[in-house]
Amino acid sequence: MECRWSCRRKLSRALASVRHKTSSRTSITNLTEEEHELLETNQKIPCLRWNPNKAFQFEPSDIEIQSKKCFATTSDGAGTLFVGKFQRTSYVSVKVFDLDSYRDISFFIEEVLLMRQFSHPNLLQCFGSFVRGSELMVVLPLVVYGSVKDLLSARFQYGFSESMCAAVLSDVLSALEYLHSRGYIHRSLKASHLLISGNGKVILTGLGDAFNCIKGGEMRVKAYELPRMAKCSFPWLSPEVLAQNLQGYCKKSDIYSVGILACELANGNPPFSGVAFTELLLMKLTGTFNPRLHDSTTTAEFTYELETTTHDAVPADSGVFESMQPLAGQCQSREQSAAKRTFSDDFHEFVAVCVQRDIIVRPTASQLKKHSFFNVNRKYMNSFKEALSLVQPLVSLTHENDTSLLESISPDLEEQISEYPEWDFD
Repeated sequence: MECRWSCRRKLSRALASVRHKTSSRTSITNLTEEEHELLETNQKIPCLRWNPNKAFQFEPSDIEIQSKKCFATTSDGAGTLFVGKFQRTSYVSVKVFDLDSYRDISFFIEEVLLMRQFSHPNLLQCFGSFVRGSELMVVLPLVVYGSVKDLLSARFQYGFSESMCAAVLSDVLSALEYLHSRGYIHRSLKASHLLISGNGKVILTGLGDAFNCIKGGEMRVKAYELPRMAKCSFPWLSPEVLAQNLQGYCKKSDIYSVGILACELANGNPPFSGVAFTELLLMKLTGTFNPRLHDSTTTAEFTYELETTTHDAVPADSGVFESMQPLAGQCQSREQSAAKRTFSDDFHEFVAVCVQRDIIVRPTASQLKKHSFFNVNRKYMNSFKEALSLVQPLVSLTHENDTSLLESISPDLEEQISEYPEWDFD
């Protein structure tokens, strides 16, 4: 018992010692009429806003969990997410960890410290954290539209339009450019780690697997460790990360994941989704399969891929991880959908340069932001925000009066958020 309370006291002191770093934030200007209507609608949801120029302070008693039922769990089952209220006025999300279930809590501390350390409009921020009983509670902004994966599953099963992909990838690259400039490799880039705020901004999460290249005041050129949750990110990880050899990997391994993410956004599911993990590993290490966009120009290649990866029975695996086998009917529907669309050559080239096996010629995040793919789609990127107006947010108001919000929204809240079970912060 003394050891347990000592551990909690150390955790509380470590979390309390972290201070916010300040930086400038961008403002949203030149919005269309539709975007103003979208913002006006979502601003009725009084979510607590992040202010990087002001230290956020609160007492544990200021946070009240509003829903008895959690509306999401992390991919590894380590934490659960609840909708909470700050001082009964503003919505927040509360990520809860049961400390009694874990011997080593250093992973949770590191994740919280990273979120408190970074300050960027496209990275998930942390308002603070505290220990209540045997639970660690991390207070985060409530991102009303959930994750990009939720949006794909609910409304865009066969993928986003090219302009919507460009809008998402532009925000992702801005977040990666910030992380890489501070010596971090994300190592867990995928659609479930991209959250959508009320104003249509894409927010990158999943810092639990981020790797710090700076050690002892020196920048390490290479990394060699496999991410803690690698089994959940196999399709997105680069070949050099999975190789686990003496050559190691660098920040450009995240760029490979950007290419896989682009395919996931455009196709509706990531490449290698119908391949057993052991076969996936061999395909990546030998380069026998190159991830690509599925449209009318690649229909023949897509059909061949289905024939080689889809079987009546689940393919044999070594038992290391389970395979992700798609249903044959779903694959046929995706093939039909792909045959009706054609992506631009710039988009195909964007994916190709991202998934190059040669790390030397693979571009950096800063270089990739200047790709012609974004120049062509820049004036159409507002279509992503317009699409959100057709989507039901995680929290919606039925009353104009915010003072009665606490009483009016509680009965319906659990039914609304139960449709979004994979809000992923790991």
